[in-house]
Amino acid sequence: AQLRLGAYADALRVANEALPGCEVARTRDDLLECAGAAAMFTEDLSAARAHLREVERLLGDEAPPRRRLRAASYRGILAFRAGDLEEARAAYAAALEIAERHAIADQIARCSQNLGTACHQRGELREAARAYERGEDVAEALGQVDLLLVLSFNLAKLYADLGALERAESKARAVAARASAAGAGFFQAAAESVMADCALARGQPS
Repeated sequence: AQLRLGAYADALRVANEALPGCEVARTRDDLLECAGAAAMFTEDLSAARAHLREVERLLGDEAPPRRRLRAASYRGILAFRAGDLEEARAAYAAALEIAERHAIADQIARCSQNLGTACHQRGELREAARAYERGEDVAEALGQVDLLLVLSFNLAKLYADLGALERAESKARAVAARASAAGAGFFQAAAESVMADCALARGQPS
């Protein structure tokens, strides 16, 4: 409960206190995962790495797909926070592969967003575009409005980075309209900023 509420220090303390006496395998897996995630968000990255590696070792290949997906996602987040973009990319790709293979539809857009972000940060722009586009398609189909805004905005920025200004402007206009309808002022302003950047790149007044 503390982890879901963002009380990471409390979650880490509770998990660490419960772990030594825990003999139920499933509960121990949950506690290790909780401790790993909480340690990560309190910036104790070495402890987080140890806990999360142990979770993946214990889960193995026979664990439920959602558990393995979550473990891979946490590994990716940890690597990303530690600045290891290569490991983050690999972990996010593994999470997306699990989501796709086992038809965990509600996680495909989020996993695609994570993978796209890692690729984008690594300068792998075409790979990032493919991931963002896949996520955008799924988020739109499932009505995942918040994720759709993030993915569509990232695509607009990425198209601008690629020099595809018409696509960037078109995508940014769509994001601005969708954000306005959803009352998402941040994304509306961010999309308008992309349009202004595109106009500047064309030598036109914004």
